[in-house]
Amino acid sequence: MRGSGDRLKGYSRYIDIAEFARYFVINEFFENMDAGRFSTYYYKDVRGKVKPVVWDFNNGSDNYIYFSTDENGFDMVQSPWFGEMLRDELFVDEVIYQYRALRKDILSDENLNRMIDETIAYLGDAVDRNYDKYGYVFLLEQVDDINYLSPVERNYTSYEESVQQLKDQIRDRGRWMDRNIETLLQYCRESRNALKRNY
Repeated sequence: MRGSGDRLKGYSRYIDIAEFARYFVINEFFENMDAGRFSTYYYKDVRGKVKPVVWDFNNGSDNYIYFSTDENGFDMVQSPWFGEMLRDELFVDEVIYQYRALRKDILSDENLNRMIDETIAYLGDAVDRNYDKYGYVFLLEQVDDINYLSPVERNYTSYEESVQQLKDQIRDRGRWMDRNIETLLQYCRESRNALKRNY
């Protein structure tokens, strides 16, 4: 672990910095709109530190019902805990370190595409059974506010299109984050344009 804040009186006494950095990276990578705000849970082992739980991605990868997301920007900078932690350069350094490490294998395009393809193969005819029950969501004649993305043009009309959308989103998001992960340093450094005050 690289960053840890003030070890004597800072938040790093209570939370696992590396786990929080990985949580930030994974949720930002998949643009999980709930992360850090809703469906956000933490746990603590006996005599251990608080750790976040990675889960609930139904609102990730441009699947948020109310508006579209593209591959640009960081969203968690506005979430309560993470907005504050990003003010600590040691935490931001840890986020950048974790991103670069995860991108080499777990979050690589190749690994994620292989995982998607292996999951499809594993599901086999369960995909067809699911379509028989819920395939109506690919029919855009009776759009409602619960089962469809807004605006309606965002909805895909086949399983294959939906899978390709996820792969495209992963590729585009990864490329953007590869180029921009270091911009998170702006949240922990004083602006060059800050007004100098003489008192």
